[in-house]
Amino acid sequence: MKIKFGTQCIIALILGAMFGRYVEYSAIEYLTPLSVIYLKLLRSVIVPLLFSVIISSFGKYKDFSLMKTISSISIFWFLITAVIASAIGIVVGKHFCVGLHVTFDVNSVDKLHLSNSIPISQTLLNMVPNNIIGQIAEGQIIPVVIFAIFMGLALSSLGEQGKTVRLFFDETTQIMFKIVKNIIKVSPIAIFILIADVSSKYGINVIRPFGTFVFVMYLACVLQIIVYMFLLLFVGKINPIKFIKNFHPAMITAFTTSSSIGTLPVTMDRLVNHVRMRNDIASFVAPLGANMKMDGCGAIYPAVVSIFTANLLGMHLSFHQEILIFVLSAFASFFTVGIPGTAIMSATFVLVSMNFPLQGLAIVIGIDKIVDMIRTVTNVTGAATCSLLVEKTLIYMKK
Repeated sequence: MKIKFGTQCIIALILGAMFGRYVEYSAIEYLTPLSVIYLKLLRSVIVPLLFSVIISSFGKYKDFSLMKTISSISIFWFLITAVIASAIGIVVGKHFCVGLHVTFDVNSVDKLHLSNSIPISQTLLNMVPNNIIGQIAEGQIIPVVIFAIFMGLALSSLGEQGKTVRLFFDETTQIMFKIVKNIIKVSPIAIFILIADVSSKYGINVIRPFGTFVFVMYLACVLQIIVYMFLLLFVGKINPIKFIKNFHPAMITAFTTSSSIGTLPVTMDRLVNHVRMRNDIASFVAPLGANMKMDGCGAIYPAVVSIFTANLLGMHLSFHQEILIFVLSAFASFFTVGIPGTAIMSATFVLVSMNFPLQGLAIVIGIDKIVDMIRTVTNVTGAATCSLLVEKTLIYMKK
């Protein structure tokens, strides 16, 4: 009997956790190069996949105003879900008094250095295409997306003259999806190794002092994912169970790789070939969401870390301060483009803006990998949800 791909991923997840729990880490180290190869293969197809898909899709546009409409609707849904995520982070963090019973000498914890922080103005400039080859080499996705859109629209304006080039990118898109499918076939093996590595490194003894923090992060992210499902059901008129059935391999990949960008080829494949949404919308909104739709990293995490820091240091938060954390956390989720350690930088932005010390963040960085897994699932699911909501909103507008 053939086991379905999604079931294979779930089984790999469970077996990997058990393997890592009971097998020495030295044995797992022999397997980790295989998971590194898998991640490198996924990352290697991101740019050529996006470039060909976007040019192929936008090269067929007759109405240029459609792109403006898609962009506006995308920002709208990004904003709505970011606001909800920020609110959930604060409410859950306060309800469970995260950080209140953690006993650490905060003065003995090294403060984080802000020398690597990137100003918002620079983040916005990084989104603009410049030396496109250099930006591709640096893994900057947004400039590639914008350049590909420009090229696709220019190709569309040529009409019949651009027929040969359009055909080239159409066929290149099919080739790239074929490559992605072949890479994805080995996902269960990579998932097994990745989760075994995490399970072996971070046992229960490491997590125990931060149990409430980890629990709050997972609960807040799960609640946010439930919100996505309600939005799909009541706004998008999409069956959430059917969506999860078709999309969950991307969620499992996100959980094990802890990379929204690394999961992007799987996200695109599941949205286009399994959820069956429009290629042009998926190729625009999903990559945009993978860079600046980070509800887990940019909204929930900074909010929870702020509450954690306040409770840890015995600070009483006024209602005004809570509102400010809420606004800053929602705002932070939009400016995570091109920043390594996205969640940490987002949390740093909020803490510094609130004039809070950074010791609280420094304490929880040690277990960042544990919470990063669920944060990434939230990011990827949020990007997919917004992609579908954009598609449905366009349908409603045409009626």
